[in-house]
Amino acid sequence: MQWVLCVKSTSTRGGYVRNINVHDVHSRAWMYRPLEITFSYMGGGNQTLFPDVRDIRFDRVRVARAERAYRMVGAEARRIRSVAVTNSRFDVVAAEAVVQYADDVTIRNVWIGGVQAG
Repeated sequence: MQWVLCVKSTSTRGGYVRNINVHDVHSRAWMYRPLEITFSYMGGGNQTLFPDVRDIRFDRVRVARAERAYRMVGAEARRIRSVAVTNSRFDVVAAEAVVQYADDVTIRNVWIGGVQAG
């Protein structure tokens, strides 16, 4: 399994992803990135049809090993909005979590590699 939730899009697709709730997930297997949201999939394109991605809740998720706990990369022209990662634990990670071009991101009671991140 590579992801718990993965939203991959570009500026050529449009559409929306809203009101997603992921909770009570426990994985002992390695994962690439348990939570990934990206607007630059396959190069991203250079159009203006970015998706509207908002109101994502990621709660009570535990992952034993991952490349990153999460990666959220919107676009300067269209930011990801309202994402909450709460009450979650990512035990062993190889790289830092990433948040770019995202507003209203809440990281609360989250442990990454044994260190409280928020």
